[in-house]
Order: sequence, then C-alpha cells, then structure tokens
Amino acid sequence: MLLVSILLLMTGCNYSIDNHYVHFNPSKVKVGDQIAGLTLISINYDKETETVNAYFEGEVEISGYYMDSGFFAPDITSHLPKATYEESHKNSFRLENMPEFDSEHRAGTILIKDYEIHTRNTDLTNQAEFVRKID
Repeated sequence: MLLVSILLLMTGCNYSIDNHYVHFNPSKVKVGDQIAGLTLISINYDKETETVNAYFEGEVEISGYYMDSGFFAPDITSHLPKATYEESHKNSFRLENMPEFDSEHRAGTILIKDYEIHTRNTDLTNQAEFVRKID
C-alpha cells in the first residue's frame, strides 16, 4: 500500500490511498485516467456545490458483505474511487443484477463493473453492476 502511494506521488498523479478508497481530485482528473483499476469515462463536477457524478468503466474485485436492500458494503481490503473533498462517503453502493443470497452467504468477494459515484446535490445513488461472486 505504501509503495502504491509513493508511486502515485512520484508519477504526479492526483490520487492517494486511504483505507479502502483511492481519493481523487474531481477538478484535476481527466477522462481516461485510471483510478483504483477503473477507467474514468465521464465526470461532471460542480465546484460551487461540490457535486460529483463520476462514471468508471472496467472490472474490479472487492470484498465485503451484501445488505438486504440490494446494496453491497466493501471491507477495508477493497479499493474504490472517492472524491478528495468528501468528508463522508457512502460506504455501500447499489448492485445492479445482484442475485439473491441466503443469510449464510452474505460476506464474500465479488467482481463488479461500471462503478458510479454520485455525491452532494443529486438524487442518484452510488452503484455498480454485479458480474459474479468469486468465493
């Protein structure tokens, strides 16, 4: 983890790793940037309201647990993008196409794709598409 942070600083990237997030500055990233193994394909950022709508393409493995509401809560071993100024970030996100899991199999590692971040003045929810369960 420390090595990754050093490499990011040395290459001049606008990212840092903290817990299970890779922080990015929404005013400095560009479409095509790689953040937490995902490619930024679109970003809308309103500096005045600090509203961010960021869309990422690609697949990433994350660990955590399934919630009854169709949401997934990643654990600290997972790395997902997060805007740098956010004081609090919705840890969980909605999973599209999530299969039903019984109460004994709520924790695990999954493969997701097309992660979206929506913060501040928006009715949209952070979400990703479920690809498959790893374990």
